[in-house]
Amino acid sequence: MRIRVLLLAVGIVSCSVNPVQQDPYAQKLSELRAKQSTAEFKERGWTTFIENTARGATSWTFTPDSHPAHPSFASRRIVRKQDSSLSVQTHLRCGAAEKECAQLKDEYDLLDARLRDQAKKDQRV
Repeated sequence: MRIRVLLLAVGIVSCSVNPVQQDPYAQKLSELRAKQSTAEFKERGWTTFIENTARGATSWTFTPDSHPAHPSFASRRIVRKQDSSLSVQTHLRCGAAEKECAQLKDEYDLLDARLRDQAKKDQRV
């Protein structure tokens, strides 16, 4: 009987020390919606935020419920390197299985290449 009580007490302490953390997808959505520096857009089920900060604009994109890689989101920013060339910084957080996450990464790689190409064209004008 004492052992059960002791284990129960340890379990209660353990619960209070390690609270359940919020889902990262929902947490980031909530965080961005609370900021005044963001604008929210929806297109074909995707939720996109444009966040303006002192470092520049960052695009946050969230998968719709119907997407195979859901729940996932990415942040993307165009950055000028020291040699004046442009690059796209993409950070992807994928909450799906490995195969779906790899496919989503490939989609973002293609989008990033298009974005880089467009930025280079715009830079020449």
